[in-house]
Amino acid sequence: MAAPSAALGEPLTLRRGEVIREGVTMGLDPGLAVRFDASGAPLYARLDLRIAGCLTRWLQLGGDVRGDILSTITPGAAQKRYEIGPVAAFFIARGWFVRAFVHFAGIDPVSFTAGGQTGYEFSWDKFSAAGVALGGDVDFPVDGSPLLATSFSLSIYLSAYNLGQRSGRDPGGT
Repeated sequence: MAAPSAALGEPLTLRRGEVIREGVTMGLDPGLAVRFDASGAPLYARLDLRIAGCLTRWLQLGGDVRGDILSTITPGAAQKRYEIGPVAAFFIARGWFVRAFVHFAGIDPVSFTAGGQTGYEFSWDKFSAAGVALGGDVDFPVDGSPLLATSFSLSIYLSAYNLGQRSGRDPGGT
């Protein structure tokens, strides 16, 4: 276990330490979501792409692109759904986080999705982490009609940090 760390010239304590949340971060979160809407409760495979900037070690601001692909056959359910919008992530204690977001969700009718997630991010090394997240959201039309849907999700949370800098990652990096 010490050989790879010694070969990189890094102290063991740095390898085992907490992830360094700084710079530009990107995440990919695969998971499942159940959506309660007019068609019933279809189950979707969900994929969320996150891109953000770390303003501090505890605050990230950025955006999400989220896609839901129908994984069960539910009559009348939308086969695919895509959303995009801003997100704020707050790291409360070590790896425990809370995220809040508002996504543009549709044009017929014009609708938005507002929601949040909470979970825990475990350090892989000083620039990457993995974890789990539980979330919920509501879809609401802007014309004041009743809510379109409510969703609950469970996902695997994968993150890479400090993407703009190679320093400290690769031997000979700048």
